[in-house]
Amino acid sequence: MPPPLVKGRATPESLDIGGEPVIPQHEPTPTEQPAKQKKEPHIKLANVREKLRLLRTGKARSTNAGMDMADVIEEAQQNRAAVLNDFTAASELIQMLSIPQTDRRAVQLREIAELGRRIQLPSSWFSSERQLAITWYHVVQNLKLVHFDAGDVIYREGQLADRAFWFLGDKDFNRSVKQSADPEERPSSPSATPRSELQRAVNVARHCKEGAPSTAQSNIAIWQGVGYEALAPAQQAYSSTVVTSYKGSAAMLSRHDYTAIKSMLQHTSFESLKGISMMLKAKQERTQQELKDLAAMLSVFDLFNTMEESVRQESAHLVEYMYCPGDFTLFEEGDKVDFNYVILQGSVRLSKTDEAPEIKITGQQFGSMVQLVNGKKKRPFSATTETPCELAIMSRIVYSRVVQKHLQ
Repeated sequence: MPPPLVKGRATPESLDIGGEPVIPQHEPTPTEQPAKQKKEPHIKLANVREKLRLLRTGKARSTNAGMDMADVIEEAQQNRAAVLNDFTAASELIQMLSIPQTDRRAVQLREIAELGRRIQLPSSWFSSERQLAITWYHVVQNLKLVHFDAGDVIYREGQLADRAFWFLGDKDFNRSVKQSADPEERPSSPSATPRSELQRAVNVARHCKEGAPSTAQSNIAIWQGVGYEALAPAQQAYSSTVVTSYKGSAAMLSRHDYTAIKSMLQHTSFESLKGISMMLKAKQERTQQELKDLAAMLSVFDLFNTMEESVRQESAHLVEYMYCPGDFTLFEEGDKVDFNYVILQGSVRLSKTDEAPEIKITGQQFGSMVQLVNGKKKRPFSATTETPCELAIMSRIVYSRVVQKHLQ
């Protein structure tokens, strides 16, 4: 169970595809589907381009320009998931989920969460958007990667539902779909997906019902979820058969893991739920009132309590949420410096070769210290969670900006 945020807060068979796609009865209707997690705005990309322009024209800081350029590139890389089209994002999530959980580090957890914003859960099952948000986060972090061949039966109608799936295609399929789009229909922005691509991708798999004509089959698009019966409060049977049209991959969540997530979150306090949901919200969607509320919650922690209110609210706009189980390695000595961490709840062990370890506890921060190795910023120590931890994270670049503003 995650502790409170603050004191006082997923046999081969071939079938023909025919007819127009219809929505199967077991799938949530459009009104039941949650609003799709919005991507980060293209203004973020525009900001990066403007910084590059200033650097080229010499209007940026005249000193340490090389480091400025490196920071701009690093910031763009950290935010690239927001501007990827659906097919590239699916390919990258496949790569992330291919990493064994024991080999993942904090940077991979964040990348999975950012790419996983396209994963949806039926909103009608949750009493509030806050519960939906935190459940979604843990669902994405617990996804497993499964592979299939063309014509594989993912599950059969009438079978007891025990797994839900979100189809991701594969690198070759996603590339061929992208390349098959008509030139005049190519998107004008990096994250837009032309209609022709979606039409060609829609038959990555299909729903079939026993005894129903081929015209009643329903095609399944990339990123679309199926098998939601496995996540229903009362266990039930699948209401259709799902057969794949291509060789590919899917993100899978077992009912067992989903039940464990729901049980873990059962005792999350209202204040914790409120704070977490705000940090999980896409940055451009946070309202002014939410920034004020989040800034007030963060003010009890060392990094934020000495800041002026305006700087603290700016931090509230930039901070992100991360949950890690116990005995999880966030980063290792010598790794690239990417994020700064504030422990919202839990404890973390910092260890360095030939030195006694240091324990950081709730309210303390770590990760801002760097050492230069061949001109590159590297971690001077390793960080491993002693207990399950909730963390507020900010990128190194953003953290540096906030600190500089605070010191002015």
